Amino acid sequence: MSDIDGITLAERILNLRSHCMILLISGNSDEEDLRKRACSLGFALEGKPMHVDDLVSAIHRLLTERELMRGHIPKKLEMA
Repeated sequence: MSDIDGITLAERILNLRSHCMILLISGNSDEEDLRKRACSLGFALEGKPMHVDDLVSAIHRLLTERELMRGHIPKKLEMA
């Protein structure tokens, strides 16, 4: 994206749809600064390349966090 970065886009999406869960994935070599910025805004940021098991784990973490925020205790998800 040339006009805005992914973190700014994620902020705009949440302003429109506050219930969305966003997982940012970056191939940027300056990832640590992005990670700090993303975390300060409450976003998860994963780096590329990303193994499918890591992607599944990241999604699982987001869904678990959402359930905890709703006051639910999530059931253990089986990963095949």
